[in-house]
Amino acid sequence: MPVKWESSVFHSPLGGDGRNRDVFPLPYLKEVPGVSRDVSRSVQRRERGKNFTTRRINMAISSLNSMWFGSGKSFKISTKKVKLMGPPPDNASRQGALCALRAAEASAYHEPELGVGAVVDMELNKLSLPKGATAGVDLVDRLNGPVKNMVENFEEFMLQDGSVWAGIEDSVARIPPYNDKLLGDREGYIKFLSHLHESGILSFTSTCRGRVGAFCVSKKPKEVDGKLISRQRLVLDCRQTNLCFRPPPHTELGSLPSLGHVRLKPDEKLYIAGADIKDCFYAVNCPRGLCDFFCLASDISFQEYFRITKGGVDQSFQQARICPCIKVLPMGFSWSFYLIQALHEQSVIRSLNIDRESLILEGQPAPKIKQGSCLSMPYCDNAHTMSTSKTLCQEGCDRICNDLTEMGFELHEETTADLQCSTLGGVVDGDLGQVRATTSRM
Repeated sequence: MPVKWESSVFHSPLGGDGRNRDVFPLPYLKEVPGVSRDVSRSVQRRERGKNFTTRRINMAISSLNSMWFGSGKSFKISTKKVKLMGPPPDNASRQGALCALRAAEASAYHEPELGVGAVVDMELNKLSLPKGATAGVDLVDRLNGPVKNMVENFEEFMLQDGSVWAGIEDSVARIPPYNDKLLGDREGYIKFLSHLHESGILSFTSTCRGRVGAFCVSKKPKEVDGKLISRQRLVLDCRQTNLCFRPPPHTELGSLPSLGHVRLKPDEKLYIAGADIKDCFYAVNCPRGLCDFFCLASDISFQEYFRITKGGVDQSFQQARICPCIKVLPMGFSWSFYLIQALHEQSVIRSLNIDRESLILEGQPAPKIKQGSCLSMPYCDNAHTMSTSKTLCQEGCDRICNDLTEMGFELHEETTADLQCSTLGGVVDGDLGQVRATTSRM
């Protein structure tokens, strides 16, 4: 039953033009009262099909409206846009849709897939990690301005004040890091450390200032020679370490809703080119001292250290404590996303010779498109360059890619300047001037 009240925000559509100027209540579609038997069977089937589609849509609208106060009114609206979506994907299911809607932190970046992101038992041969020594970006050297100073002096700017450490100690004791059961077995733990060392993301310290856990979630399978290979994503439980650090500044990312506010002139088209940064977080080395906060489950002996490094040992550890630690920015660290985005933004501004107002970022005013220049939409490990000129768009993208490569990143999935691009869970159509969700997501 609809609630019998209205407010300045939630009310029925106003005005004689019948437009619904507020988000809720959403208007219902109007059903055909009945199908006449005087028409042919094909017409009857077509009309019944329209009514069936309309009823299903109204059920969804009713569910959304019931979250507010509902509405019993019907309005005549075309179902053309719904039909343009076509049939649902083959793997679509009500259960899968419900799981996606109930996600605690739903992201528009990844397409919702059943089972992807679920916690799984660790299998080292399935871990999606870089091959060889990937970490080539020195965080402090590549940053500039206030962010560089903040990272260089992280003890002063990023760590919590000494006055709150007593309270932190009590909180930390209540949240022990979560580790996969493989790490509870000594042999399994040593094999895990050896695997991380071969991937170039493990280091060692004699000063442990924080512990992190390690476990795995399922990742989208990768197709190799026509076969789907299952993969796992390594996740670090940095909750204890995060408590020791102040909350990072708000991270303003590139976003498709912000791009949707960019305005094209009637005769303009928008070209877009881009690339992905490969193993983005694994490529950035922590500054000196910061990796001491990312020590893994337990210390190791010198003999175990010798085995893990295959003889490449530091003799100073013979008489010292040996704590295996992650030497790159962990994905579970609260500051990692902010610092990667800062690196990316500064690279784009430097490469395109533009100011920050020319970046398409969430919560920021949409930049104006200027002839003879480029815009950019940096999103962590996704680089995007846009321009009304195809040539300028490609040249701008090449400059950004060259700068990122010179910093030490590896790029892949590069796309040349085109009028249409699928990215961040949506489709950018520079020909029609539209930004829309993918059909599978809708």
